[in-house]
Amino acid sequence: MDPRLTVVEGLMKALEGRAAADGFRSVLEGRIRQLGADMVDGQVLPRAEADALRHSIGEVVRDVAVPALAQKDPQGGLKLLEMMQIYGWPVPSGAKERLESALVARYPAPAPAAWPEVDELQRWATAHPDSCRLASGARSVAFAVKLREVEGVRLPEELLALYAAIGELDFACVSEPTTPAFALIAGSSLDVLDASGRIPRRAAVFGGLDGEYLSIYLDGKRRPWVVFDHDDEPVSRAPLDLRAILAFGLRRAAAPSSDALIEGDLSWDAFFGAP
Repeated sequence: MDPRLTVVEGLMKALEGRAAADGFRSVLEGRIRQLGADMVDGQVLPRAEADALRHSIGEVVRDVAVPALAQKDPQGGLKLLEMMQIYGWPVPSGAKERLESALVARYPAPAPAAWPEVDELQRWATAHPDSCRLASGARSVAFAVKLREVEGVRLPEELLALYAAIGELDFACVSEPTTPAFALIAGSSLDVLDASGRIPRRAAVFGGLDGEYLSIYLDGKRRPWVVFDHDDEPVSRAPLDLRAILAFGLRRAAAPSSDALIEGDLSWDAFFGAP
């Protein structure tokens, strides 16, 4: 059988399953890696045939996969394009914009949080571009839907409003620019921490020094809690107050030295009132 037919049929079949994006991406990645050596299933192809197969795969992505995933799983479609870019494969023109628009239409972000602390963080990032990075607000909350459906972890509405205002931030200690002080992890990069004792599974949302995270969960009564985790183990918890966390994070970025972040009044232990 013509290798092109085998490869194209395999890709088309991968789009039929429930996890179409993951299945298609896995099959495509395998083919891309093989074609890096002009091979298919252990058979070396003449360069002209390998180029023709690459072209056929590109057509399947453009004409079949992107339209299908725009309807079924636009977030998975965007991950597919990211994988192609990693391997140096061309992304179909307009594909990213189409998938992003589908994602926003399906899972639109709420109104952004209009808090003074958000404004102050934005001003700080502008004033200290060498040590502070802040991304514009998320247009979609698909990441929260996936966390809920796949991981069973719900995020509070006020956190989604924060993400609508600030998509991600990474602030270093201005006095020591190599020392991480405070971070809001991008929604698409959130990790889930396992349950420990009375603390259930939760999403690690904020970061600090290496191994430090503030994770968030909703209890059985839908009340939001924040947990200080160190090396994936819970240390302290408190009712969630996002504005207080943002204000404290900004103070950490302005710390005179990293010592204050470790065991001084700007440590997370101090924020949680630990003795």
